Amino acid sequence: MLTGTTTAIGFGSNVIGAIPFIQDFALATTIGMMINLVITIVLVPLLLAWWFPRPTARIASIGQRSRRLGQFLERATRPLVATPRRRKPVLAAVFALTGLSLATIIGLTPSIDPIAMINRQAQVVQDIDFFQARMTGLNLFYAVVETNSGSLLEPDRLERLAALEAEAKGLFGSAVSIADYVTLTHRAFTGAAAASPPPALEATEQYLLFHDLGELRHFLADERQQALILVRHPYFDSREINRRLELLTSRAATLFAGSGLSLEVTGQNILVNRSAESLVESQFISFVALLVVTALFLAAAFRSLAVGLISLIPNVLPGAFVFAVIAILDLPFNPGTGVAAMVCFGIAVDDTIHMINAHMLRTTGETDMPLLEEQALAVTLTVTCVSLAFLAFAFSEFSVVWHFGLLGAIGLWCAWVTDVVVTPLLLDVAGRVAQRRAAVRAA
Repeated sequence: MLTGTTTAIGFGSNVIGAIPFIQDFALATTIGMMINLVITIVLVPLLLAWWFPRPTARIASIGQRSRRLGQFLERATRPLVATPRRRKPVLAAVFALTGLSLATIIGLTPSIDPIAMINRQAQVVQDIDFFQARMTGLNLFYAVVETNSGSLLEPDRLERLAALEAEAKGLFGSAVSIADYVTLTHRAFTGAAAASPPPALEATEQYLLFHDLGELRHFLADERQQALILVRHPYFDSREINRRLELLTSRAATLFAGSGLSLEVTGQNILVNRSAESLVESQFISFVALLVVTALFLAAAFRSLAVGLISLIPNVLPGAFVFAVIAILDLPFNPGTGVAAMVCFGIAVDDTIHMINAHMLRTTGETDMPLLEEQALAVTLTVTCVSLAFLAFAFSEFSVVWHFGLLGAIGLWCAWVTDVVVTPLLLDVAGRVAQRRAAVRAA
């Protein structure tokens, strides 16, 4: 019950994000986990009772294999767990690695590149490359220039608009505005070599009469106080687009200084990029919320705040380590890779709960089997099966999918190491502290 709920919490924490399809993913997976929990509680006991009505040699052999694996891990980790002088360095290393991993979040830059998410050999990518090589670009956005008074067709303002359009062409590749219509008409009538707007508002208004009014309305509002620059570009990576937009905005501020003009950039491509900018913040908030909710839930379930905190320590590192792997391997930080940390935490905390529950049974005398000897096989099989499921994504043609699978598998095996080494150590330390307090109270 606890493990199913914490896994659902792990998936559901992504609903805090501002990106709709991450919220949809969180909702769908949370519902799926709760359905799985109900099915497991209702059907699995019935199936086990039907398949194994009485103890058999097969069940005994499974128990023996579990004990052998547990004994091996017990011997391997005993120098770290059972030696008091080595406990502090181990815990210090865990906390340091966790801190360093979390620090990498600061340097992560969201990147949404839909084309890079697809295999380069896919036909759609080849078609896009074909058109990109022959056209200025397939993507576009709108730079809206506005004034609160007067007309944008006044010579000074029209020149500033043309200058901004030239900046957009230099940064992105292609741009069209009302200034082009006026400039080309002016050149045709006057034979002027320079591509510049006419020096008088009346001439500009007259030149516009030679063009289709319906076409002009795409670039200039009827009241002449709002103009649009259509920018076409070949860039898909949100980081590159945002970098160039910052340059364009900065240059617009210089060009429009003292003119009463303002710039607003919009378009579907731009809105997607703006949502990407909130990815780091939303994922960090989701991660912190997940830690707090899980700690409080387990503290209430086990009636111990210490247990709730202990359950977090071995699982913060795997989640944080996922962010570090993204930075180290220079993977794109996108909605697919961003949710991996929360998913890993939600799944990994299940094994920690099993370890804590087994430890509490030992303290109450309900079992005397060593902790790892009892739980090693279950923990290892869980991580192995789930990580194999994650690695199955490696066959996907979408890089965002196999990156998610790779990070999920890495995070789960990191969680396995912390559960085998750190969780027993923390439980042992907590047990000794409780014994000392009991001795002090008894004295």
